Amino acid sequence: THLACSVANELMTRGKPVVCLTAVEVLRNAKKHFDQRSDRDPVDAYCAVPLMIIDDLGKTQHTDWALETLFAIIDKRYKDCLPTVVTANYGPDGLVEAMKSPKGDTLTARTIVDRLREMCFTVELRGTSHRA
Repeated sequence: THLACSVANELMTRGKPVVCLTAVEVLRNAKKHFDQRSDRDPVDAYCAVPLMIIDDLGKTQHTDWALETLFAIIDKRYKDCLPTVVTANYGPDGLVEAMKSPKGDTLTARTIVDRLREMCFTVELRGTSHRA
């Protein structure tokens, strides 16, 4: 999280547009759009911003709607070759398990993680938390 936010801050000081949100905030903003029937769909914005940082992927309640929304964003960014930074407290296999649907289905979670594996470099950080 610390390093991802540092990247965002540096790019923003250079005038580059960046969206940096937790996975919970991404889903909350998308839900608010649908609840309020807003004309501005945040999912479209997330799919178009030059750099998107999704923090703490795997920490949300993974309903079918949440998984579909995350897949839509990640798949569109994947297809458009847009850089995406994702932080998680899980390795790829653990992330699939953390993101499985309430019914225990892992297909959408596996598909999301497969896209991320292809479009991102995996960097495992070890050590103490900066929050400690």
